[in-house]
Amino acid sequence: MANRTAVIQTNKGTIKFELLEQDAPKTTENFRLLAEKGYYD
Repeated sequence: MANRTAVIQTNKGTIKFELLEQDAPKTTENFRLLAEKGYYD
């Protein structure tokens, strides 16, 4: 299974990182849910 990639846009540039779901399933799920709710906006 391929890992998801998160992209964060800031005024200093773009940050891209891979969510390692097999290594940290709870952390990546929490991050995804918060991102979908707009927590990081």
